Amino acid sequence: MNGLPLNRPLSRWRRGSSALGVFLTLAALLGAGVQREVGERPPGDSTTAGVLPMMNDPPLIQASPEIQFDHRNVTLWQAALQRPEFDARVDAIEAFAAAHRQGVKDLNEAIPTIEKLLAEDPHIDVRLAAARALIEFDHRSAAAALQRAVAAESNQSFEFVIAVDRALARWAHIDSIPMWIARLNQCSSRPTAAISAIRSLALVRAKEAGDPIALCVRDRKLSLPVRLEAARALSRVGFVGRSEVAAELASEPGPWGSLLALLALGSGQDEVQLPALDSAAVALIDSMTSNPDSRVRAYALELLRRADLPRALAKVELLKDADDRVRLEAVRTLAQSTSPVTDQLAGTLNDVSEPVRVAARMGLRSKWNQDQAGVQAVIKRALAGGSWRETEQAAILAGELKVAAVAGQLAALLAFDRAEVRLAATTSLRLLDLEETLPALLARAEVLTAAAGESAKVPERMNAEAAELAQIFMAFAQHRYRPATALLRKYIPKRSGFQSLSRAAAVYALGKIFESRSTPELASQLLARAEDNNPVDPEAADVRRFSIIALGRMGARETLPALRDLYDAENSIVSAGGASRWAVMHLENINLPPCRPVVVKAGPFFLESIGPVAAPVQP
Repeated sequence: MNGLPLNRPLSRWRRGSSALGVFLTLAALLGAGVQREVGERPPGDSTTAGVLPMMNDPPLIQASPEIQFDHRNVTLWQAALQRPEFDARVDAIEAFAAAHRQGVKDLNEAIPTIEKLLAEDPHIDVRLAAARALIEFDHRSAAAALQRAVAAESNQSFEFVIAVDRALARWAHIDSIPMWIARLNQCSSRPTAAISAIRSLALVRAKEAGDPIALCVRDRKLSLPVRLEAARALSRVGFVGRSEVAAELASEPGPWGSLLALLALGSGQDEVQLPALDSAAVALIDSMTSNPDSRVRAYALELLRRADLPRALAKVELLKDADDRVRLEAVRTLAQSTSPVTDQLAGTLNDVSEPVRVAARMGLRSKWNQDQAGVQAVIKRALAGGSWRETEQAAILAGELKVAAVAGQLAALLAFDRAEVRLAATTSLRLLDLEETLPALLARAEVLTAAAGESAKVPERMNAEAAELAQIFMAFAQHRYRPATALLRKYIPKRSGFQSLSRAAAVYALGKIFESRSTPELASQLLARAEDNNPVDPEAADVRRFSIIALGRMGARETLPALRDLYDAENSIVSAGGASRWAVMHLENINLPPCRPVVVKAGPFFLESIGPVAAPVQP
């Protein structure tokens, strides 16, 4: 076996506290934000390109990987846990944790020894490694031991404190609450540990922590990160005096007092139901929507919307605010109105900020059942001559809502000068699934095909046009559109000069068009693509995958021997082996064993057996 690496310098968990302190400070400052970054798409939004249907047609299931692990390693590591050299013990503990993290099973026999080292080992690095391993194993029975360890260490590293606190809070270990509350007395001397305690108290919703946390919020001598974290925790622990604390904080000079007040009242909390606020608190929030600081205005409007929607809806002037974040919150507020607000939402489809435009589109989508005529009028108007921004959003909306009446307008946008609009139009036409639009899509595909050589010189343009072509080819596949056959076949050759996404989509579409109608020449072309697994210059994986599937769909039984060979040779690769399995079963109407999972060797580890016995494979 390999030799033990003894007494080398350690950096585990004791790298110093300054960098982590700065990190936590920044994290707390960023945590004051209550909405997403302006550049991020809101959840629930359907991206322009959407998910291509071919990617799950047919579904090819990839088995979970099997982990290859030599269990003789466990005996070596158990012996290393007893070594006199402290770093040998640390390495052995970390090996157990790493193996567990990689999916190796049957390692629980090490837990009692590791737990004993946590309680009794004289070296702090060993105790820290033991704590981390027990957390990695999610060994909740060790909660009391971990609590004792973090409370007993006189010189804890911040990494250790934070990791243990997070685990104890996640495990809802309420016996740790007194320890966390006691730590709040150290907010000045150990702010990072105090922030960890506050977060933990908030996670377990410790009502008894309300008063000491409120003292931290009010204490202007404390660092801003500590006060921010304490303010965020107040509503989670159910502190009843939040309104009074918020009023006091709001009177502080500068923007941070107002932000602290909003956090104390519940801004940025994940809960769907906001804790009840009295009229004084709601009035305070209302007043902050006109604050000179744009962050305060945005956070206040978000909170006001949750606390008192009618009041928030009265702030229509914020739709024209100079700050993107404020306008985003204003649009989200407007979208929740039960009154007809279609025209107001339509006015924000042209906002310079994409998240604001997307929020406006999602708001219009939510109004569809309430005001179909109004929403359809907005779509038609934007498609007829709006700016590219509102035209893009209207095109996406038309597909999402299946507004067939605007199909002609969408087809006219296929030659628009902005790629975003063209992709939105092609995607929506594919979603509308109307046969009368196929000639226009074919004409556009022919233009793109002819321009491929020029497009290849500009990767961005090539990728955008490939996404557009993929949507068009999906539309051909949906209708089994035979007039597109000659064009699609141009995409089969490997050196055709087209991007792999559009080639894969073309092959998929051919498989649909020729379903149950095998054509020997086409089958021969597709089989050549399917078998091209040259290790130096292989065919694109998706092109191979859809070539194989197309052969099965076409009923190309003459390719069965080759498909069986692919199934045998690449059984654990879902793109080829899984597709071959499906094709053979489809052609012969039989069942085949599932594809073998990929075998992954666990490791490397600090100490491994090098004996000749083959390493067993475990599921």
